[in-house]
Amino acid sequence: MTRTVWVKADDSVGDWEARKRRITTAIEAGADWVLVDEDDVGRVRDLGAIDVAAFLSDADVVDGGGETAEADATFVGKGGEGDGSIDLPDDFTGSADLTTLRRRHDRAQGAYVRVLGTEYEAFAESAAAAADITVVIGEDWSIIPLENLIARVGDETHLVAARPPPPRHAPPSRRSNSGPTASSSTPTHRRRSAGPSRRETRPSGSRSSSRPRR
Repeated sequence: MTRTVWVKADDSVGDWEARKRRITTAIEAGADWVLVDEDDVGRVRDLGAIDVAAFLSDADVVDGGGETAEADATFVGKGGEGDGSIDLPDDFTGSADLTTLRRRHDRAQGAYVRVLGTEYEAFAESAAAAADITVVIGEDWSIIPLENLIARVGDETHLVAARPPPPRHAPPSRRSNSGPTASSSTPTHRRRSAGPSRRETRPSGSRSSSRPRR
């Protein structure tokens, strides 16, 4: 098992200068992955050596236009069903996020899911069956224990688990307990040209990590 550390630095962090500071800190601290918006991939490459995952601009768009730098992994879920922006369909076969993951053209390799209730736990399970990497954000792991999710999807995907960041007005004591990073124990991650590694993963609270073998 190899432990990896992820840092989320999309537009929810703030403007580019705020995102840049977080990404630079992640690189200097030895984080393994940074999760950003698709338009920022090229700028992240310029900052230093780190694996870059990116949210797709539109989950159901097959042919992306324009000259953009390529991410090491691309994710669905932001602005879609995964984060609650769009209601989950009654039948997951009608899910735009899952449809994008299942397409053979390899448009997306990762799923991002905020576990807002038991129905999202089921959605994360379905996403994990199709995704190489599944990032789950637990609003309250005491209500939906993380161990339940690990037991269901641990053999299906590289599971990355985290809590959402605290409100900006939260006191420092709360901020220190819930930051932007998420860590996970996972098999060696392989690039999209290779098949996904499917073994049980177990999140860890440590920020330190051993980089995956290339």
